[in-house]
Amino acid sequence: MATRSAGKPGEPEVLHLPQENEKLRQRVEALEALQDVARTLSSELDLQRLLAQVMQVAAQVLGAEAGSILLVDQSTNELEFVLTQGGGGSQLLQRRMAIGTGLAGWVASQAKPAIVNDVTMDPRFAREIGDSVSFQVKSLIAVPLASKGQVIGVLEVLNKASGEGFTEEDLQVLSALGAQAAVAIENARLYQALKEERDKILNTEEEVRKKLARDLHDGPTQALSAIAMKASLVRKQLEQEPAKAAVELRMLEALARRAAGDLRHMLFGLRPLMLETQGLIPTLQTYLARFQEMGEIAIQLDVSRFSCSLPHNSEVAVFGIIQEALNNILKHSRARNVQIIMEDTPKACRITIKDDGCGFDVASVERGYDQRSSFGLFNMRERAALINGKLALSSTPGQGTTITLTVPLK
Repeated sequence: MATRSAGKPGEPEVLHLPQENEKLRQRVEALEALQDVARTLSSELDLQRLLAQVMQVAAQVLGAEAGSILLVDQSTNELEFVLTQGGGGSQLLQRRMAIGTGLAGWVASQAKPAIVNDVTMDPRFAREIGDSVSFQVKSLIAVPLASKGQVIGVLEVLNKASGEGFTEEDLQVLSALGAQAAVAIENARLYQALKEERDKILNTEEEVRKKLARDLHDGPTQALSAIAMKASLVRKQLEQEPAKAAVELRMLEALARRAAGDLRHMLFGLRPLMLETQGLIPTLQTYLARFQEMGEIAIQLDVSRFSCSLPHNSEVAVFGIIQEALNNILKHSRARNVQIIMEDTPKACRITIKDDGCGFDVASVERGYDQRSSFGLFNMRERAALINGKLALSSTPGQGTTITLTVPLK
């Protein structure tokens, strides 16, 4: 609507159409930019590119000199500067501030927007942050980024290039952009989480294939080679020394039985169908009986205080963790005895695996774990995390190792 200015008495008021037309043009451009960015944001799944597009449009539409996007870290209840534009804001990247601190913190804590056209007069303004960059903040407008009723971040722009203050129309435009951005950010995060989960699954599958290849090479493959050599020897003895052939045949039979036993044990470990039909404890008892046949380790299983009823996926994870722990003990610990204690607590079930082996320096092993070829400890922790469980490891050189798995009942 055109504004009017009063002339001399008796003269008509003057319409300032050029100014009003310019404002309308800017308003139309802002709405067109929002339409364009809505189409773009809905298809952008790379979080950093998405944030950069949001920031660029916000600064352009509002004619701002600088701006930033802060996202909430729910684990620490802090805001983190994840993207900045202009004003030397790169110095702020990854800097954190408590929710409630500064204007951005107030916007996040109150879930309300804020317009401040003179930051020196607003006590909410965090001057220590402004002073940490070579840029003078004069005015500021910030809106919460909310998704599903929860604030996930703050979008803020600083200082209009024209020198004017921010208006309610600017707030409406930025709020609309913030609403679109919040949905797009959540979509990008979900996509990233799914991608990471897919990568974990692929990496786990690759490690399982490598482990299976190693186990086949070290066990049945070696046994089959030995059987072939023995069979060749027996064939020659049958022709030349038949009396000795009987002894070799008995050894050959024992070797074949051992190879078959190793294969059955491997198949049982890969897919214990008993878990689906008989449950965790019978499956574990069968597995431990077969495991003891492979070495000189005595295993004691105590389930006298265990009556938990776990979901099937939790039983699979618990079985896999015990299996991984025993394989590590067999390969590395030089233990003679292992005790597995399964018991109930008021809110969880606890599985403790103790061995009397050589032990190790836990801190040293964990520091260099990413450089080791084995990933047994990592695998156990990943399995525990999948069922919201916690895995604790305690070991001292020369005094054995204790692994404790706690699985919540709910």
